[in-house]
Amino acid sequence: MNDLLTIKELKQRYHCSNDKIYELLNREDFPAFRLSDAPKSRWYIRADDLDKWERQRCKQKYL
Repeated sequence: MNDLLTIKELKQRYHCSNDKIYELLNREDFPAFRLSDAPKSRWYIRADDLDKWERQRCKQKYL
């Protein structure tokens, strides 16, 4: 699965505000990328990478 998620889809997945999503996007360890360096370029998240990131976060929290 190499689906790309958009910010809108990420908001639906986590049921949270734009502020929270952009906070995640600006984290070093969050698996998001832009196709361009332009300030208004869109963010994308690979679904597989996000799943992996979530599993790692759960392991860290519960170990």
